[in-house]
Amino acid sequence: MSIGHLTQQFVATLGIIRCAFSLLYIGLCRVLGLVVTGRRSGFDKDVEIVVLRYQVRCVSSNVSSMLGCGTGPQMERSLPR
Repeated sequence: MSIGHLTQQFVATLGIIRCAFSLLYIGLCRVLGLVVTGRRSGFDKDVEIVVLRYQVRCVSSNVSSMLGCGTGPQMERSLPR
C-alpha cells in the first residue's frame, strides 16, 4: 500500500465521520426543538405570532414596492390569521 492510498482512505473515513456527526447534530437539534416547543407558554406562542405577522407585513410591503404594485394592505387582507 502506498502513502497516497492510505491518505485517501483516511480522508474518506473522516468524511464519513463528519457526515455522521452532522446528521446526529441535526437530529439532536430537531428533538430538542420539539421538546422546547412543547413547553412554551401561550404568551410565548402569541409573541411569536405577532413577530411573524410583522415580518410578513415587512416582506409584503418590500415586495409590493419592488414590483410597483402599490401598498401592502391588499396583500395583508388575503393572508390567513
